[in-house]
Amino acid sequence: MQCCDEEIEINQLHERYQFESIENGSKDIAGVKLFSTYLQSLFNVEKCRKRDGKRIKTFYQGIGIRALPKLNNNNNCDFDQLTEFIAPTASIQHKTSDKFTCVFETNAFVNDAKVNKTLTFNQNKTWSLNINCKEVNLKKLEIDENFEFSKESIEQVCLIVQKMHLCTGIITNKACVVGPTQSLHNWNDGQNCGHSLRSNCCLHVVNFGSTNNICRPCQTMT
Repeated sequence: MQCCDEEIEINQLHERYQFESIENGSKDIAGVKLFSTYLQSLFNVEKCRKRDGKRIKTFYQGIGIRALPKLNNNNNCDFDQLTEFIAPTASIQHKTSDKFTCVFETNAFVNDAKVNKTLTFNQNKTWSLNINCKEVNLKKLEIDENFEFSKESIEQVCLIVQKMHLCTGIITNKACVVGPTQSLHNWNDGQNCGHSLRSNCCLHVVNFGSTNNICRPCQTMT
């Protein structure tokens, strides 16, 4: 990020901050509210709100995003070459002419079945993530689903997936009533073990910078 005369929406700034923090190996990633406080204390910026349809968005003026360096054409690849750049901790599960899938194993088990992160790269330059056959809503996590046909882009997506923490649900060893919008499973990830009460709208992973391993829908279920 840099000082300039641009006007940038807060979520765009926060997304770049998340990616740069992950790339630099940072474990402590601030949420949007704390990040906003950092911006106002470290930079000479002006905050304003604008209506976008039915939503009101927050913008900051006086700060911008440095453009990412353009990759040389020599660094761009054909789609069928991209599997060469998958993280060594992943294994290729399936490959066709228009997509390929790789699996990252985790230490977690649900009802004694191992939990895996399944990452799919599509030829249309979008990627998706499934946790035990449930697709993760990347938009709700404010994560870009697009990638480029390059070594750097594939490595960055793999890094993001590796850094994502699984949602544990609400862990309890007590008897509990399961509502119509909830589900109950046995959970064990080596650190948390017990009954896991989840919202049917569980995101399966938590936002970067979250202070615990429970996603927002599971925290707020009633």
